[in-house]
Amino acid sequence: MITRLSIEGYKSLKRVEVRGLKKLVLLYGPNATGKSNLLDALDLLGHLAREDTLAAAFQKHRGNRLGRPLPVRWFFYGADDANGAMSRRISFSVDIDLHHPIRNVLNEELKARERSQELQRAYTRVTRSQLRYELDLEYRPAHRVLEVVREALTPLNQKGEERAGEVPFIKMEPRGHRVSVKLERQAHPRLFALPRQRTLLSELGDLVNHPHLVAVARELASIRVYYVEPTRMRGEVSDVRAEDPGPHGEALASFYYWLEKNHEVRYRNLVHNLSALVPGLKSIDVVEGSEGFLELWVEEERRGRFHAAMVSEGTLRLLCLLGIAATPQPPAIVGYEEPENGVNPARLAEVRTIFQQAASRAEASQFFMTTHSTEVLDLFEGVENVVRLRSEQDANGSHYLAEDELPLFTRVERSASLRGSPSRKGLGTRVARGDLG
Repeated sequence: MITRLSIEGYKSLKRVEVRGLKKLVLLYGPNATGKSNLLDALDLLGHLAREDTLAAAFQKHRGNRLGRPLPVRWFFYGADDANGAMSRRISFSVDIDLHHPIRNVLNEELKARERSQELQRAYTRVTRSQLRYELDLEYRPAHRVLEVVREALTPLNQKGEERAGEVPFIKMEPRGHRVSVKLERQAHPRLFALPRQRTLLSELGDLVNHPHLVAVARELASIRVYYVEPTRMRGEVSDVRAEDPGPHGEALASFYYWLEKNHEVRYRNLVHNLSALVPGLKSIDVVEGSEGFLELWVEEERRGRFHAAMVSEGTLRLLCLLGIAATPQPPAIVGYEEPENGVNPARLAEVRTIFQQAASRAEASQFFMTTHSTEVLDLFEGVENVVRLRSEQDANGSHYLAEDELPLFTRVERSASLRGSPSRKGLGTRVARGDLG
């Protein structure tokens, strides 16, 4: 789980920092204030933790809307002046509370290795759960070079401060041209020259010598960001195994097919939950066509069976959302854009419940959501953090700040109450009225 996130220099995000994050984070605000770009930056961070090269991470992440190689400079803040020779930089700083399932799986793997090798000295376990990962990327237009110029991984105490006297797992050497990586079973670190063409998280998979580094890599590599597009759920799909519905819902049929065959109880519960959300829904079937493609069918009571091409947009979105929430091995971090899209307003309370229940599971994901809906704001008020992205202007041009506004809202309501003013109802209602700027 991410407890603090700082992003500098990505697309429109000159500098964004959000703190005190919990399992459910709701991002809202006017258009063009960076909500989608924050999710795109999260997705890029996930790709940087798992792809072999920086170029591959930029090409595959969600911020690349065209899905093909694009000029890398487009993703850096201030790209409108990209014809100049000035280098550009993207910086990430992320405080992480390690996902318990990831830590448990890695420690069990280490334990199994000990048993199989009959070791006298136990392997170092993943014992630190609070860590800070920092990464700086630089692009030099004059040389067409994209590189890692800084990378660090530091253990934190319960206050979110660096642990005094404890050697970081990754740290910059004083002169800045090398980075040292702690070998947790040895006295001396490994040294790597900078700049580099990939992250250390994506390269070092040696669990025995780098258990904490591998744990953070698994955490960030599991980031998944979804922007559901019903048109991509309607057609037949390949029969290739899919363990989640895909970033746009494009693998929905394959996912339901896999879930039914491999997790029957979970699949039945999923269909039961869907029937509570979609009146009349009786069953979900995935049929293998004559050419081997998979097709999704929905059966409704007294109406018959309907191919996905004939199913409403709202129903398809709910199929995808519940599928994400029901994934047997959920990602540590999930981004979901505009959950209200295509959903009957009367069903938004159920949508909120889906997120709440998914975030309360023992192996729960952390959810970052964006919204333009005042109804969604009202429904989530008081549940978890609400973060507003606010656009500002200064001498350097437009930039974006993110802040947790809940303390301000609490003070406004308390002040109104002390003055004897009537209570204002609902965060979304107040935002729509313009009460809060």
